[in-house]
Formats: sequence, C-alpha cells, structure tokens
Amino acid sequence: MSWDARQMAMLAAMGLRVWPRQPLQAQPPSPPPDEAQPQAAAEPPRPIPRQALARPSLPEAAAPQPQAPQELAAQRLPVLGEGVSQIRCLVVLDSEDGQPLDGEAGLLLANLLRAMGLDTTGDTPQDLLCSPPRARLQAELAQQIERLRPRLILTLGPLSSQALLQSSEPLGRLRGRVHDYRGIPLVPSYHPAYLLRQQADKPRAWADLCLALAALDGKLTT
Repeated sequence: MSWDARQMAMLAAMGLRVWPRQPLQAQPPSPPPDEAQPQAAAEPPRPIPRQALARPSLPEAAAPQPQAPQELAAQRLPVLGEGVSQIRCLVVLDSEDGQPLDGEAGLLLANLLRAMGLDTTGDTPQDLLCSPPRARLQAELAQQIERLRPRLILTLGPLSSQALLQSSEPLGRLRGRVHDYRGIPLVPSYHPAYLLRQQADKPRAWADLCLALAALDGKLTT
C-alpha cells in the first residue's frame, strides 16, 4: 500500500515508521570450485606488540542538548462581531480547566496539526483549536459551532467526544468512523497525552486522522 505525502508526514509526526518493501533479487550462481592446487605453508602469525593492544583515546562526544517542547496554546473561540464567519476545521481538545496543552503532548499535537495541513495560527486562521473547560463543553461550545459551521469537527479525547455526540459510549467505540453533528462531520480520536502513554494506539489514531482528512476533503459522508 502506498501513502501520499500528507499521510507520510502524519506517520512521521506520530513516530510511526514505514519500511519500504524491497524487491527480491536472484542470487548469482556460485562459481565452480577451483581444482585443488598445492598451497604454500602459511607463515605463523607474529605476536602483537603490547603497545598495539592499548585502547586508543577517543574524543568524548558532546552530549545532545535537550530541546524545549513546543507549547501549543489553545485559541479562544471568536465571539459574534469579530469577523469570523466560517472555519474549515474545529479541533476540540479535552481539558478539565481549559488550560492549553504543553510539554511533550503539546509538541505531538503541534506536529500532528502541521502534518495534517491545519492552520491554527495567525490572526485569521482557517482552523481553530480550542480546549474549553469540561463544564462548558455542551451549551456554549454548541452555540459557537452552530455559528461558525466548520466543515469538520475533530474531537481529541473522551470528554469532548462524548459531550458533543451526547453519548456515554467509551471512546474506543466512538472512534474509527465519521459521525454526524447537526450536519457537520465529526471524527473522534485519542488525546495526545494518552498517545504518549499508550504507544500501541498510535496506528489507530493515525487511521482516525486519515478519516478526518478524507471527510475534510469531501471524500467521505456521514
């Protein structure tokens, strides 16, 4: 199976490696053994001087400098009158208190959004990333979604997925398909912090993001 450039970038952002299939090559036939010929007696090995056995001094390699994880601040949803009429994709991130995601989880999220081609930066972004507090997930966010009418909603985590879908099913049953949220495609997937703890679920998250991109491109319907 072949992947396009955007899918390969998503795989790289998640730390998943794809090994290219190498074509099998026929081994050349072994040459026939030469006729036995008398060989001269091998010269006995000479003893190695003790000085040559000493371990050579190697220069110490410089220790790699740790890179500071990128902080990806969640955006404040625009209010009426701010000039934002419609957006392309709304990414809703689980958050108990509405704080932005930082550390390694924030870096993973930033890489994923960049690999998906989502623009959540700048004064007039095409896509929005929000992490509303849990208590404001349903009522206030529902009003904003109705006004912004994004082409796609991507929920990352069980809280946002269950709240918008009004479902008590676990995320494992909600993910893997495109839902309909008031006429808008909605794709649930895992929270970046969860993926750091459960590396085995990264391929499933990658499949969810492929679904989201297909729905965003109009290739899938709910």
